Amino acid sequence: MRKRIYEFAVVICLVLLSLAAVSTASLKAVVGKDVYQAAEPGQVIMKGYLGERMRVNREGRLKKHITEKQLLAGFRNRPGSQPWIGEHVGKWLHAATLAWENKQDDEVLRQKIKRVAQGLMASQMKDGYLGTYLKADRWSARDENRNACWDVWVHKYCLIGLLSYYRMTGDQEALDASRRIGDLLIDTFGDDKLDILKAGTHAGMAATSVLEPMSVLCELTGERKYEQFARYVIRRADAGPKILTNIEKTHTVQSVGNKKAYEMMSNYVGLVEFWRASGYKRGLEAAKLAWESVKSENIFITGAPDAHEHFSEPHTLVPSGACTETCVQVTWIQMSWQLLRATGDPRYAAMLHHHIYNHMLAAQHPDGINWCYMTTMEGKKAYGPAMHCCGSSGPRAIALIPTIAYMTAKDKLAINLYETSQFKGEVGGVDVTVRQQTDYPWDGRISIEVETAKPVSFDLQLLVPQFVQSGRIRVAGSKRKIPLEAGEYATIHRTWSGTTEVAIQFDMSMAVHEWKGRYALSRGPIILALEKVETEGASTQEVLPDASYLKQQGRTLAFEAGQRHPIHVKGRKISTTGGASSDVSLLYRPYCEAGASGENVCIWLPTPPVTGGKK
Repeated sequence: MRKRIYEFAVVICLVLLSLAAVSTASLKAVVGKDVYQAAEPGQVIMKGYLGERMRVNREGRLKKHITEKQLLAGFRNRPGSQPWIGEHVGKWLHAATLAWENKQDDEVLRQKIKRVAQGLMASQMKDGYLGTYLKADRWSARDENRNACWDVWVHKYCLIGLLSYYRMTGDQEALDASRRIGDLLIDTFGDDKLDILKAGTHAGMAATSVLEPMSVLCELTGERKYEQFARYVIRRADAGPKILTNIEKTHTVQSVGNKKAYEMMSNYVGLVEFWRASGYKRGLEAAKLAWESVKSENIFITGAPDAHEHFSEPHTLVPSGACTETCVQVTWIQMSWQLLRATGDPRYAAMLHHHIYNHMLAAQHPDGINWCYMTTMEGKKAYGPAMHCCGSSGPRAIALIPTIAYMTAKDKLAINLYETSQFKGEVGGVDVTVRQQTDYPWDGRISIEVETAKPVSFDLQLLVPQFVQSGRIRVAGSKRKIPLEAGEYATIHRTWSGTTEVAIQFDMSMAVHEWKGRYALSRGPIILALEKVETEGASTQEVLPDASYLKQQGRTLAFEAGQRHPIHVKGRKISTTGGASSDVSLLYRPYCEAGASGENVCIWLPTPPVTGGKK
């Protein structure tokens, strides 16, 4: 009798396990298939200019400047000091875990991450609530401007932070805490429950952006309840701000929600992540349309979106004033990164390359502590140490850099950023090590070594940045010419064995850009900003770079060694009386470094005249 009971129990268990397997398999069978896998951060070591920006990000902002007390205060003493105070801990955990994975011997940072994560989890309520509101004010609280609350938004970032911590450590407690958040959201919102649109600002887009971490939770657990909730979120996001329907009809972000760029693009990031989890192709296609709209209508010369929080009118591109919110920049990078992984389209890689080296790094002060909330292209960069939304978002983009630099597929290895660095990973099931040596972005010479544990065939895909008009790529021992096309991958297909040297030379002459009667300069991938008119008695309103001089000398002008890479350019002072112009000397620096000591910066010359005391 006992034997029969035991056998029956075994059969039941096998049936249940089979059903569970079928449920999981049916979910996994339709998941989106990425073209590229982002390199795991621990596989990449960055040692050049980007590596230094990562170092000061880790040492300055993440380890020392932002304290555990600041991050956890709103959870330990509810209510928080302001409605979205709870977002900071999730952003910090995301940035800090990525930063630690790139320097895994940093025990100080590891211990701080552990303390912050455990402190956050310890503040979670029994029902799964992990916000900063009093119980009576959850989900529907109003701020002083009568806007809907940020409770779902805060839970979104708590999920992002805890899931990042789980991926770093494998700590089951973090995944369990994330499940409890997900389960609480499911119990709270739905067709016959509270409406998630009414629990978030900006046409509901703040709340519906929880789609991203809920999709990750779905991927990590394989549980259909999280997929079903994500589908509910998408339905509501399309019923209110119409993140699908309107972009499909109009092909412009101008028609989506209230045009709030940060929250809107966060939804498109979530749609790509949900495609990855479920195979929802409509969401992927909508994100691609939104990206195309921003690129064609709202991109500055620096690669950043023209969004002073809200997307500006198409093609206005006013370079003075607020210009671009750092949170918008970070989400634009995430959106491009997601789409690059999903599609393999090099246009996304080219945008990431251009944006990171220019406007994204311009928002981060070289000390790694101070950040711009908005980063102007004309005036003083407003760096500051405050723990605001942008100061917490920016470090995430800096910490993501290694996952952008190298990407792999079954038979491909793509290099998207040029940097003295090392990558170790598998391609085609074989251990591959790539070493780069370069002074890029200041110099166009790049030396690459590809070392394989045994012979293996794959495509080495080298991004040709947007600025490249000429150059060459040579593979040691081969006479084959590798074609270069700006904004595309130069592909080297071969069987790699032992150590193979690849030499790249991108010609990096000065370029002059014209827009609405104004002129800007670049050298190679770097957009330049005027920091000083060195000739006395001349202002930015009456000077221009000398185009004829640059045409003759542009190939020989190079960045000077030393702090902030200055470059001296011959210019012309425009006569206001109709007389001949005169020569002036202009001091330019890379926009990503200019203005670090409080100087006025200017990308486009001449600047407009001052009228009424304001520009």
